[in-house]
Amino acid sequence: MIRFFESEDKVEIAKLAQDFLGEEYDSEGFAVMFDEIVDGSEDVCGIAVLHAGEYLGYCVADIYENDF
Repeated sequence: MIRFFESEDKVEIAKLAQDFLGEEYDSEGFAVMFDEIVDGSEDVCGIAVLHAGEYLGYCVADIYENDF
């Protein structure tokens, strides 16, 4: 299943982020970003990928407009 982040995803997505980012992982920064996404940010979107209730991955997309 692929779906947008929900508040109950926070712990599992944080584990995946920490595993992926390693030493670059910032737990406080990630928590703030996650909360902004779940609260309906217009600039960032988060997608969780699950199979049989197990988290397989995630995607965070930063949405912006160019002034070309």
